[in-house]
Amino acid sequence: MWLDIIKMEENTKIYIQRGVIFAVLVIGGLFIRKKIKDAKLKKAFGDVGSLTNDDKGNTLGGETAGKDYGIVAKQLHEKMDGVDWFGSNEQKIIDILTQLTCEERESVKVAFETTYGDGNTLDTWFQGDLSGDKLQKARDLMTCKV
Repeated sequence: MWLDIIKMEENTKIYIQRGVIFAVLVIGGLFIRKKIKDAKLKKAFGDVGSLTNDDKGNTLGGETAGKDYGIVAKQLHEKMDGVDWFGSNEQKIIDILTQLTCEERESVKVAFETTYGDGNTLDTWFQGDLSGDKLQKARDLMTCKV
């Protein structure tokens, strides 16, 4: 094995091997988790290959579904899921919300809570990821105070 060429104690080699195995398992778990989320999205919103990101609507078969709020909900979820070490996602969340009308934000809220909520509201997700002025701004946007 590649560790044999480096002179080190046997215990150190075992710890390194276990660390590599652990890292592979974690990465594999994250991959599986993403696949499960994608399957949930596909189940909730249909084949993502038919979705477009324009204001003309998404063509699902011969019908037009209108603006797909599931895409915006997914964007919000991606910004709030996981660890944001530098707080850079807070402004991105606000930017996503400010691009929408009040009615659109309400539709995104329903899509988000249906797909990603797992019993939690969008506001609960905001509380976990936003703080201070950004949290208040998101709440104001969602209640149409802005």
